[in-house]
Amino acid sequence: ISTWKTFHTYMQTLIKSNASAFKDNKVRSRALLMRREFQTLYKTYRENISPIFSLDLVQAMYSHIDFMNVICDNINYWNQDDVLTTAVDRYEKFMQLKQQQLLQKQKGQHTIKPLMPTIDIELVWQAHLSNPDSYQRYCRNLCNGLIDHHSNEF
Repeated sequence: ISTWKTFHTYMQTLIKSNASAFKDNKVRSRALLMRREFQTLYKTYRENISPIFSLDLVQAMYSHIDFMNVICDNINYWNQDDVLTTAVDRYEKFMQLKQQQLLQKQKGQHTIKPLMPTIDIELVWQAHLSNPDSYQRYCRNLCNGLIDHHSNEF
């Protein structure tokens, strides 16, 4: 694994190769295996044994470990169509609230409270961010800008 693209491809392959197991009763063991594989890769980069990624990418990976653990621990729940459909609907509503915040900010209303996504909204947001072109188009259509995932500002 020498670039972000090869790392991403590796992770996709690993997840796809274990996807069929999510339908079996071995879900937890497969999820734990995937988590351990990812943590091993992460530890390698964090300890700078293989400094192939930028520090920003390593920090981003580190900040997502807990999130991934929660998702993996509850994979049966997240594999339900109605749960994912509801999560996408809630994401849409959340992003509309973010758009309203931007409009308020543009009007000089600085008493805006930060919006923090729930875990289901965060899951959809992470998936959306994995397709940067689609995410940019979505944000431009929604608010003529880009909604920064890492802050409460636009």
